[in-house]
Amino acid sequence: MGTMNFMAKRVAKWFLGSVASVILVILGLVAWGLFVHGKLPSPPDVDKVAGAAEVRAAQRTAVRDVEAVYTTLEQTMGGRAAQRAEAVSDMCGVVFRDQGFFRRVGWSGVRCQREVMRAYVLDGPRAENATVVAVALEAGGWFRNGPGAVDPGTPQCPAPASSTVDATSTPLGDEPTCRIDAILPSRVSLCAEFWDVLGRSAYFPSRLRSTVVSSTTGTTTHIDAQAITNAPRPPGSSVVIVSVLAPYFTQQGHS
Repeated sequence: MGTMNFMAKRVAKWFLGSVASVILVILGLVAWGLFVHGKLPSPPDVDKVAGAAEVRAAQRTAVRDVEAVYTTLEQTMGGRAAQRAEAVSDMCGVVFRDQGFFRRVGWSGVRCQREVMRAYVLDGPRAENATVVAVALEAGGWFRNGPGAVDPGTPQCPAPASSTVDATSTPLGDEPTCRIDAILPSRVSLCAEFWDVLGRSAYFPSRLRSTVVSSTTGTTTHIDAQAITNAPRPPGSSVVIVSVLAPYFTQQGHS
């Protein structure tokens, strides 16, 4: 009996010691997590970075690059295109970087990008216009990517059921997507979406990456959907919304 009591006491001590060790480990891990998350470092001075000579020079290059894309695109579309709306956004900013409870938190590096969105009314159906644009992009050295990419000669854009379709009678979501995504080696990217039918509730979001802290000198605007959806257009015409995005500065992470 004495031997059994002695063994029971040893097992009980071992069990209690193990439980205490596990609790100490858990408390230590929680304390470390609270330590690394307890104080958020100050974000980078985004305005200072945005105002640096290097960044301003890169921004001017981005302006020229984006306008060169539109010049080529408008020459390609020629007299068939009439511009209806434009939005210009240019922004530097950072995002909060949290890589898990037990890892230190911090801020991303400052990232600057410029986006110009333009809307055009085009003569003819979207399938025809999408093919014209896709052929021009291929000839200009663009790389098409994404599930909605349009291949020259085989556009994934169904023709309209009728050339006299009411431009405001069908919601946007009822029309199959006809989209071209393309990029240049310089990382300038283009997204063009074509519609034969355009609903009044159409929304055209910016492709700018969202930021937590942004430069006070930057601008972020949205294209005026009403100027596109409410204005009358000729029967048989189509609409294209184009976004050209140029990231022009990326800084290393800031912790």
